Amino acid sequence: MKNPLIDLFYQAEDYFFRSISKECLDFDELTTAYLTGVDTEYDNLIFIRKDVEQIDEIINRCKDFYKINNTPWNVVVTEQFISNDLERSLKNINFSFSGKSEAMFIELNKQGKHDNVDNMDIRSVGDTLDQWMKPLIEAFDLTFEVMRQYADVHERALKNKANFHHFTLFIDKMPISFLTVSLQANIARIHDVGTLPAYQNKGYATCLVKHAINEAINLGASYCFLEASESGISVYQKLGFKPLFKNNTYSHMVRTN
Repeated sequence: MKNPLIDLFYQAEDYFFRSISKECLDFDELTTAYLTGVDTEYDNLIFIRKDVEQIDEIINRCKDFYKINNTPWNVVVTEQFISNDLERSLKNINFSFSGKSEAMFIELNKQGKHDNVDNMDIRSVGDTLDQWMKPLIEAFDLTFEVMRQYADVHERALKNKANFHHFTLFIDKMPISFLTVSLQANIARIHDVGTLPAYQNKGYATCLVKHAINEAINLGASYCFLEASESGISVYQKLGFKPLFKNNTYSHMVRTN
């Protein structure tokens, strides 16, 4: 049976990645390759969200698409649509399974606001993304150049009127935790949740997610979605998020120029 919440998740996901991409390759309404231009495979993704015919042709077109742009990429497949043909096609281009994640949602009308984040120094930093970017570098163990590229695509999205909201949590005036909320109509999605390693496991990211939920409610959202790593699922469940489906990610086994 078709699940309308899954359709909303895909809609929110597409809105975010299309907003930060400089080019997209659409095969149908549920299979899209997004090219942000950021020099990391985690930010240039092909999402396969349905049973796909002619998978070899699609994968090879994506390979050429990213090769022409000299950009690394990953493939993300909704678990129920993984097939032997798809995995064979990925193996033929030297891609292999690299991780699993969980799509999750919360119904904000039933959730209500969190009341224990007012004492935290959390700021909206959409006009000063350097304060959002600085902790991102260390939290995700990426270079300054890559994170500058990622901040640039967000700045481009904001200039194009994307409904993005960037939040940073400060401790002693130092930015230590961050996330992004995208909003389309009444659908919110949380992205880029991270905390400096020295401040992890202290509840700061949880406080920031609570703040994001409150802000999504203030902005009129009815649902909030996110994609959690396997290690983060239990944290989000404690905040009221429920599972929708799982994704498998496939990555190039050896990066080549």
